[in-house]
Amino acid sequence: MTDVFDDLDRITMAGIGDPITYTPNGGSALSINAWADHSGDTISFGFSEGVTAGAVVQVNKTDVATVSKQDIIYLPRTGLTYQPVEILSDRSGRLWNIALGKVAPA
Repeated sequence: MTDVFDDLDRITMAGIGDPITYTPNGGSALSINAWADHSGDTISFGFSEGVTAGAVVQVNKTDVATVSKQDIIYLPRTGLTYQPVEILSDRSGRLWNIALGKVAPA
C-alpha cells in the first residue's frame, strides 16, 4: 500500500522546491528539487551579504536513495558547491536531512 504522504512530498517538492544539482560519489549529476535552508550561510554587511558557512537541504529518498559524505551538492542560489557533513533521516523516513559544508575552491 502506498503512503499518501510519499506522493504529496514528491509533488510538493517538484512544484515549489529549490532546484539543486546532486552528484553522488562516482555517479552522474542529477537535477532535482529539494528543500534548502540557506539561512545559515550568509552574513549581512549592511548593503551586501557574504557566504560564511554551510547550508541544510532535505531531499526525497525517492530521488536520492543513499547519501555519502563524498557526494557533491551545488546550490544555484548561493552559487557554491557543498558536501554532506551530517546525514540524518527525517522522522517519516521519506526524506534525508543533510547538513552541508562548503567545498573550498580548487
